[in-house]
Formats: sequence, C-alpha cells, structure tokens
Amino acid sequence: MLKRNRSSPDIPLDMDVGRTSVLTGHTEPSEAPEATRVTLVVFELDGREFALPIDDIAEILQMVLVTPVPEVPPWVAGVVNLRGRVIPVVDLRTRLGIEPRAPQLNTPLLIAEHGTRKLGLIADEVRDVISFDPGSLEHPAEDEAGAGHADAMSGIAQVGERLIVVLDLARVTAEAAPLAEARTPTAMTTEPRDGHR
Repeated sequence: MLKRNRSSPDIPLDMDVGRTSVLTGHTEPSEAPEATRVTLVVFELDGREFALPIDDIAEILQMVLVTPVPEVPPWVAGVVNLRGRVIPVVDLRTRLGIEPRAPQLNTPLLIAEHGTRKLGLIADEVRDVISFDPGSLEHPAEDEAGAGHADAMSGIAQVGERLIVVLDLARVTAEAAPLAEARTPTAMTTEPRDGHR
C-alpha cells in the first residue's frame, strides 16, 4: 500500500495519482495550472461513476469485518475497528438509492476524513484519480439531479466523454458522523447485533 503524501491518499498499487491513470490509460489535458485544478478519486456504483475530492480520502483498503449496530439509518452498514479506532461505515449504494449488494472480500473500503472524524465508504470499485479544470464541474439544480443523488451531490464533472457525479462528503455522511465519537472497540463486542445493515 502506498503511503499518503500531502495531496494523495493511499490507493491501490495499480493506480497512479494525478492526470494519468494506468487503469484507463487516459491522460487528462493540462490546460489549467495544477494549483487551480480539481482532483477527484473516482469510484463505481452500479456501473455509474461517482467521485469525492482527493482531500476527503485518507486511504483505500480492502473490505474488513463490519459490525452491525442498532438504531442507525439503513444505509449505515455498521462500524469497523480501524487500527484501534472505531469508525462508522456507509454503504454508498443504499445511501444513493441504488439497489444494495453484499460486499465481497475484494470490495474497496474508502476511508474518508471529515474534520477530525473518519468514516468508511463502501463502493463497488475504485476506478482512478483524475485532475481537471474546475470549469468542467457543473452544479445542477436539485430538481435536475437523479433520484437519491440530489441531497448528496455537489456537482457533475464532464471529463472527456465521462460524466461523473461528484458527491459532497458532509451531506453523504451527516447522520453517520456522530457514531465515530460514541463507539469504542469494547462497545463493538458488547452491543446487540440485530441492528440495521
């Protein structure tokens, strides 16, 4: 696993950071200075591309055991113990109104940072990291966004022929974030396991 530097999260070893992705072989044009460009981590949900700003993603791991917890929204899959710290995990498919699918051992778990909190995000697949001119990012009106996406999206990025839904981390995880402050590894093992998945 690659180590995070000032601008890049830990990402799979077969993925490059910046304008070129070795997964797609596609190089985005460098029309704007690097300091003014938008950089996103792109992932897939049900065959569609979504993304979060690279500064929101601390690392990307393979799936680990998720412990269910009671009295949480249905899109909160549970919590995981990340190096001694318990963090909530959001199932992005359920959160965005997409038909749920059980994660596999190779399912990616994106570890996101929001302020001092960390949260896990379950996606189908991590595609690549792209950088583009911010002029390619459109902010549609709420009634123009797809069902289930409007309250969680910040815009749509048009990169070449690709249309990528850019999510707002604070909106996606608003109800799950407080779980990170109230859970401990001990509590994980003693709480009922009949909560929502």
